[in-house]
Amino acid sequence: MLPSFILGIIGFFFFVYSVSNENIKRKKSKITGISLLIIFAFNWFIGFSLAWSLETLAKNELINFLNQPNIKIEINGEKLVPEYLTRVISELKKIENLTAHHSHPTDEIELKISSEKDSMTLVVKQDSEKKYEFWVFSNKYNHTKENIIGKLNTLVFIKYFGG
Repeated sequence: MLPSFILGIIGFFFFVYSVSNENIKRKKSKITGISLLIIFAFNWFIGFSLAWSLETLAKNELINFLNQPNIKIEINGEKLVPEYLTRVISELKKIENLTAHHSHPTDEIELKISSEKDSMTLVVKQDSEKKYEFWVFSNKYNHTKENIIGKLNTLVFIKYFGG
């Protein structure tokens, strides 16, 4: 997406210069500027659509994985007792896209989730502003720099973050 962003910036300035400068009457320069802007918008749309699709796919895969029988979860290497395991599974199924509020993830814990057939690893990070909001990451698809698949509002992970 970076090359298309750079082309879009160049196209924007090219277009503005050709429109604002009365000495340039060539239609070709205006068309070039508009074309570069369209390429930028198209690539931006495709890039964010792909990231959203992969995020949704990862979320659905997690929920389907959690619906398997005999799920086991370890948090930072510690096996969960059955009662707490049920609560964690229930909360992870509630993962969603919460609205942004200009915060960032801080401390993290690692969740190793396993079934009889497969396993997956998630990283859960606490929000910098909201003590009960957690960001869930998966590196399975490597679709963005951070690979966030959603957020949770829950109390279930508080004890791992000194709360």
